[in-house]
Amino acid sequence: MLGAVLRRLWLLLPIGVLVGLPFQLLPVRPIAWLVTVAGVLCGMGVLARATPLVGVGCAAAVLAYALALWIVAPPPDVPGAVVFGLALLLTLEGSHFAARLHGAAVAGGVIWRQAARWAGLVAASAVAVGVLDVLAETAAFAAPPWVFPTLAAIGALGVLAGAARMLAAWSD
Repeated sequence: MLGAVLRRLWLLLPIGVLVGLPFQLLPVRPIAWLVTVAGVLCGMGVLARATPLVGVGCAAAVLAYALALWIVAPPPDVPGAVVFGLALLLTLEGSHFAARLHGAAVAGGVIWRQAARWAGLVAASAVAVGVLDVLAETAAFAAPPWVFPTLAAIGALGVLAGAARMLAAWSD
C-alpha cells in the first residue's frame, strides 16, 4: 500500500508547478484560493486514482493561470507557458498511468519506457514551441490582420481534436 502511494508522490512536482506559477504571477487571495482548490483536487485525485478529479483540478489551475495572465498582462513569457503546459501534461499523463497500473505488478522496464516516452514528449514539445515561436515572430510583421484569428481558430480545433483523441483512448 505504502509503495503504491510513494510511486504516485512524484506527481506532486508537476502539481506544485501548476499551482505555483499562477500564484507567483499574481499573489493575491482569489488566485491563492483557486490554486489551493486546484492543488487539493489534483492531490486527492492522484491519491484516490481518480483521473477525472485530477482533470478538474488541472482545469482549475488553467483557470487560475489564465486569470493571473489576464489581470497582470505581462509581456509574453514563452518559457513560463511551456513549463506550465508541460506540468499540466505530466500531471494528467502521470495520474492516468498510475491509475491504469493500480494493483498490477509492473516491471522496472515498463516504468523506464514510460519515463522515456514522457521525456521524448517533453523534448518534442519544447522543439515544437521553439519552432512555432520563431515562426510567430517572423509572421508577426508580414501577415495581414485576418491571419492571426484564423491561426488561433486552427489551434483551438487542434486542441479539441487532441482532447477527443485522448478521451477516445481513455475509454478503451
